[in-house]
Amino acid sequence: MLNNILCGPILRSTTRNRICVWIALDCAPDLTLEILDLNENPVGRSDPNELKSCRFQLGNRLHVYLLQAYPLDTEYQTGELHYYRLKNGESEIDLKEAGLTYESHKYPVFHIPEKLNSVLHGSCRKPHGINIKDRVLGS
Repeated sequence: MLNNILCGPILRSTTRNRICVWIALDCAPDLTLEILDLNENPVGRSDPNELKSCRFQLGNRLHVYLLQAYPLDTEYQTGELHYYRLKNGESEIDLKEAGLTYESHKYPVFHIPEKLNSVLHGSCRKPHGINIKDRVLGS
């Protein structure tokens, strides 16, 4: 399955009510997004009934997904680390093998801040240009 990933996965949005992950593949498997706590207990997952509206075919071998996982309880916890994993049917996609996890973590890790303090917006504005002030501001 790792050979089928063209781009991503990218954590697109994190809120108390929804986690979105974007990924592009060269095939169209039935993917599921699961959110886990640090003990690897599921705390959220995508709805399989929404898969057709979250998968878009943009070419013969380009399938883009915007998977959305909703909390199993009332909300996702803020200020705590979470994992996410992708599954193809019942099989996990090993993102650690692809080098997409931090250090010894088995899954990609993220957190939802209690309060958003700053935003850095990227753009494709001439990254090879002479004026690099915009790129330095993000450091």
